[in-house]
Amino acid sequence: MLAFDNCTELERWQDLVDFSQEMNRDGDRLHFTFFVSGINFIEDANRNIYQGPGQRRGYSRINFGGAADDVRKRVAYVNELHAHGHEIASHAIGHFNGAHWSAAQWEQEFAAYRGIVENTGAGARAAAATLDVLAGKIVGFRAPYLAAGPGLYEALRRDGFRYDASGVSFPDQWPQKRDGVWRFNLAALRIAGLGRATLSMDYNFIVAQSGGRANPRRAEAFKQQMLATYLEYFRKSYTGNRAPLHIGHHFEAYQGGGAQGIRAPGVRAA
Repeated sequence: MLAFDNCTELERWQDLVDFSQEMNRDGDRLHFTFFVSGINFIEDANRNIYQGPGQRRGYSRINFGGAADDVRKRVAYVNELHAHGHEIASHAIGHFNGAHWSAAQWEQEFAAYRGIVENTGAGARAAAATLDVLAGKIVGFRAPYLAAGPGLYEALRRDGFRYDASGVSFPDQWPQKRDGVWRFNLAALRIAGLGRATLSMDYNFIVAQSGGRANPRRAEAFKQQMLATYLEYFRKSYTGNRAPLHIGHHFEAYQGGGAQGIRAPGVRAA
């Protein structure tokens, strides 16, 4: 299972459209999940339609969607991928740490997300940029910063989400259904040749390998460490209990794009 979080940069949308089309030329065999931050669908000029729980109006921890044309292009990419069977899921809106939010606060965020998807109220974007994804079909969630708490799971259940991908577990653990919501957890891994703990997520690799800062001189070595780690993760699952692999990446070129460079071999191996 390969997913991407936040999903802002237009060039990365195009990259993944091209890659999935290439991989699926001889059959419909590869699909991604995109945990899209709702902020991506709000034009900068309309930022005041959003107010996160306990936050001032018009504020987000990440950038809003940009100019109207940026949002229009992003919506077009989402519609194209959705039409070809890729999943659009939720990454909330303003990328806040909601670990201590109550269920009511999460429900406020989810209601705002539905409104953005449906472009209701004052309007997040130009009317011409219409999402083909129905809000009721968005049933997967990953919390920003993986900051989950009791309030989140109560709200997910109430709001009809089928699964959450914010947790962490052993690499050989199968997804489990708890309190009515499936938990598709990221895997706790050890980096090959380094031994440091990380998660099956690109951001966690760069933190473990170089303290969260890109190191161009070692970028190739870090890329090979990530590839070796993921291949070992695959081999242990394949020869073990066949628990599905869960890899979560972002629309960021961490470590000079090393994670992007291993994308094709990683998918082919799976």
